[in-house]
Amino acid sequence: MKRIVLAMAALAFGIAFAQTKGASQKNLGTTSVDISKLRNATQDKDAPAVYFSRDISSASILKLYKATGRELKGKIALKVIFEGNGVQYLDPALLSGLAKETNGTFIDSVYFSSARGTVQGSLAMAKEHGWDKVAPCEIIDKDGDMDLPVRGGNVLKYFRVGKGFEKYDGAIAVMLFKPHYLPQYDGITKAVSIPFGSLSGKAILHSGGKSNAPRYPGDGGEQFKLAVADATKAVNESKPWVYINVLADICVDDSCSDAKPFGNIGVLASTDPVAIDRAACDMTFGQGTDAQAAAWERRHGVDTVLNAAEKIGAGRQKYRIVEVK
Repeated sequence: MKRIVLAMAALAFGIAFAQTKGASQKNLGTTSVDISKLRNATQDKDAPAVYFSRDISSASILKLYKATGRELKGKIALKVIFEGNGVQYLDPALLSGLAKETNGTFIDSVYFSSARGTVQGSLAMAKEHGWDKVAPCEIIDKDGDMDLPVRGGNVLKYFRVGKGFEKYDGAIAVMLFKPHYLPQYDGITKAVSIPFGSLSGKAILHSGGKSNAPRYPGDGGEQFKLAVADATKAVNESKPWVYINVLADICVDDSCSDAKPFGNIGVLASTDPVAIDRAACDMTFGQGTDAQAAAWERRHGVDTVLNAAEKIGAGRQKYRIVEVK
């Protein structure tokens, strides 16, 4: 409790504080990315804008949200991941300004882990990690499911999420971007798919649309990645969304050859879920050689997910990078 209060006070005065909590992190420093050399950035005025700030703070996140030009009205969901024990997660205080501006509610869904395997357990983790000190918290699948249609999908006809999402007028997804983590990179396409789906929805994804039985033991293969792309489109078309990737305390939790930690890079915001993930990947995987970048992205499913999402109209991979200072 004391740490969260201190963190919120520090952010209010613009003082840098811990960006993440959970898994023990060393001081990884800061990486200055040359945005003029990002692999998929373009000057095409018709390309989706991705807004970037090197400052990782509550004020910066709020400024980037406003920079997108999409001012959400009504009841607003703030899609985050409450996370379990021993897992790195965003310091909730980073979202204090955004939560206050939108009068938003943090939302998440029941997960597979023992700590978050029930509604009560998920809410307990939200409280333990301090999310409830910043804004109200809801587990949106506590009262059942609802289906979001997938129009022209790769493998899915629908994606299943918690029925509680129905009452929201708009949403903001905020993700701690993790490039070298799980087999699939952690970005916005993950935020609006696996952690957003109900248990049945997670099964639909992991099975590539073949099963909706809760806790389906999927293999994370190509069909799963195509399903993630489909879910991204369904969610993006369901309501007005703004997407935020926080590139903070980036470490290497896998065995990718020659991968190095980046520490703090900055914050990205966009209304295009594909463009923002491509920009985040360019700022991380893309900082290696051509051969390294290709190998890292292949290992973590970047091309499969983003190519499939772009193919069905979920977003675009060529983007305009706009630095906000």
